[in-house]
Amino acid sequence: MDTSEEYIDMCKKATEIQKQWKPEPGDFYRRSYTVFGEEMDKKIWKDEDLKGIEILVRPSHYVTDYIIATNEKGMTLTLTWDELQKKTCIWLPRIDQMMRLLSVKAETRYGPIVGIVHWMHEMGGDDFAETFKSPEQLWLTFVMMLEHRKTWKDDEWIPCDDNGEPTKG
Repeated sequence: MDTSEEYIDMCKKATEIQKQWKPEPGDFYRRSYTVFGEEMDKKIWKDEDLKGIEILVRPSHYVTDYIIATNEKGMTLTLTWDELQKKTCIWLPRIDQMMRLLSVKAETRYGPIVGIVHWMHEMGGDDFAETFKSPEQLWLTFVMMLEHRKTWKDDEWIPCDDNGEPTKG
């Protein structure tokens, strides 16, 4: 499982993917502690607390309570456990989870594996695949391109055409 800073950054900026997260046991995530916004939260948490990768071990449906958080300005948030996880964590999807994010248009009659192989072949084959540092980065790019028409360039997800070429707007 890729836990590199680059993959974490790709996941954090893939907001379309983050919105689809339904926290479940076995999920990998990086806690970001941004309940009230980064500047305020940096005063609360130590830097070393922000660096570790964690694995969710408790199913959220076992936690029925709401969490109430109040900042120094008196702003109050009432959140469910899932909402707190999604607000304070960067989800690092595994390959099997990314396969489930693909819609029917990304599928072939043989499933997502043949779909990604076909896509890699169209994009340049082995030379294209070797530009990724991990299978997770390759799959995330595949999902973002097919589902959201975006490609990873210069540390950002930017709009692209069907061939992965950046577009204007």
